Amino acid sequence: MVFDPMCGSFSRRRFVRGGALTLAALAESRSLLYATPEIQETEDNQEGPYYKPGAPIRSNLVEKGMPGTRLLLTGKVLGLDGKPLPNAEIDLWQADANGQYDNIGFRLRGRVFTNDSGLYQIETIIPRHYGAGSYPRPPHLHVKVRKGDGPVLTTQLYFRGNPYNYHDPSVRPSLLLDLKDNGGNGKSAEFQFVIRTA
Repeated sequence: MVFDPMCGSFSRRRFVRGGALTLAALAESRSLLYATPEIQETEDNQEGPYYKPGAPIRSNLVEKGMPGTRLLLTGKVLGLDGKPLPNAEIDLWQADANGQYDNIGFRLRGRVFTNDSGLYQIETIIPRHYGAGSYPRPPHLHVKVRKGDGPVLTTQLYFRGNPYNYHDPSVRPSLLLDLKDNGGNGKSAEFQFVIRTA
């Protein structure tokens, strides 16, 4: 009980109220000390059968005379704390404008690293859908993202509004790219990857 100077006695009500306030303050201070606010990690997605390790380090995957609509993909790689991750690796591979993968060489395959601000930029083309029947694959970009020796995020990026999206159960709303005109030089899109580092 707490002594109440107003009435010259101990007050049970003040004791209970004071104890509750103390516990609330303690809980809040603990949450401030121990909470680590996180942002949503980018969803993973199937790797597919066409991944090849060892792609060259290059930000421009477009070769001379290559058909297809140009695509400038830019964005950031962030940690779960929302901070940019410099020198994070992005390994990208995809089909071409005919829906074909190069499984012999490294056409439309490449790796880039983020700069000191966590920014990346990749020049490529918009791939074509492929497959037929009940499981046509919509146009997509395959990506692996990692920071140093940390866990690898394997996912795919799709294009919002493509009619083949509705036939593929792998398509996730969080992995959709919004295409914009890139000043008469094809299209552009932005995507922010959020990955674990340990």
